[in-house]
Amino acid sequence: MAAPLRIFLVRHGQTAWNAERRLLGRTDVALDDVGVAQARALADALSRAGVRPDALVSSPLVRAAATAQALSATFGLSVRHDPDLAEMDQGTLEGVPADVLRRDHAALFAAWRADPGAVTLPGGESFGAVQGRARLALHRAVHGAAPGSTLVVVSHQLVLGALLCELTDTPLSGWSRWAHRNTAWSELAWEVPPRVVAHDQAPHLDGT
Repeated sequence: MAAPLRIFLVRHGQTAWNAERRLLGRTDVALDDVGVAQARALADALSRAGVRPDALVSSPLVRAAATAQALSATFGLSVRHDPDLAEMDQGTLEGVPADVLRRDHAALFAAWRADPGAVTLPGGESFGAVQGRARLALHRAVHGAAPGSTLVVVSHQLVLGALLCELTDTPLSGWSRWAHRNTAWSELAWEVPPRVVAHDQAPHLDGT
């Protein structure tokens, strides 16, 4: 049998708002200096691990696009940007620090924790909607890919969490088990059903 498609799901590098624990959403915050270094180290780590991507797809938001560009420079690949890989639209909450969210929007935060798929953020979208469009984006990315080839997808915390919930039959309320550090990756084997080979891998962050 032919080897399955390998998929690496990668979270973008750090931004100032990540460091400040603010909700980013669609706000187009660039990588900070740490994030730029992380993106370069990510490309080197994947290369040293023997990963040789055949295709590279990214969210168009600048923090993801810049992370993908570091991979592009290392592996000599063009980047295709898919708007359905953009982070969850968090509406009027974007820019709000996490501690302020818990304090000033306690009811909304509790509803999100209980059933995020049913909560539409004020001025934004629901986690269920994110999962739906992320599913479409992933299937577009794998369409026509050759068995045994390698695909790298660069996106965002909630998008990747929603995708991994979808692929593992995890309720969206359990998305945090699939959280990623900045520039960490998960590896999938695109089988029936898809299989998670590794999660939140980041030897360049761990110093290993």
